Amino acid sequence: RGMIPNGSKCSIDTLLDLTIRHMVFMQSVAKYADKLKQPYEPKLVKEKERTWAVEVGDDDEPVVCPIIVEELKPQGQMQIEMMMESGDQFLEIADVVRGLGLNILKGVMETREAKIWSHFIVEAKPQVTRIQLFCSLVQLFQHRRTS
Repeated sequence: RGMIPNGSKCSIDTLLDLTIRHMVFMQSVAKYADKLKQPYEPKLVKEKERTWAVEVGDDDEPVVCPIIVEELKPQGQMQIEMMMESGDQFLEIADVVRGLGLNILKGVMETREAKIWSHFIVEAKPQVTRIQLFCSLVQLFQHRRTS
């Protein structure tokens, strides 16, 4: 029920697609859960709203895009936090992360100060850098703002 955007009507094909994407995401989380050793702590709450942010959009209407990509102690693991406009964007972010060849170890959606945040802990391949991941997420954010 929570997968249907805003509780609106949805075709059976769209609902099936969302269900499959959600199941694939849940399967990958369960598969890699035993590799997760770092306890989850949201960084933005501790550090007053932003640890790493960038302005995207036009010069007339720049938008601050809070995104955190941080390398964790177990080598090859990264933590990602990104503000979302709605909960249905969680799977879009998961698709971008998996599209880079990363394994999602943990994925959580939460509300902080009336805003929705996605939080992922991923296992990165050596060829994927923190900056590449950050740039891909900024492109996703820009694409959502223009559409």
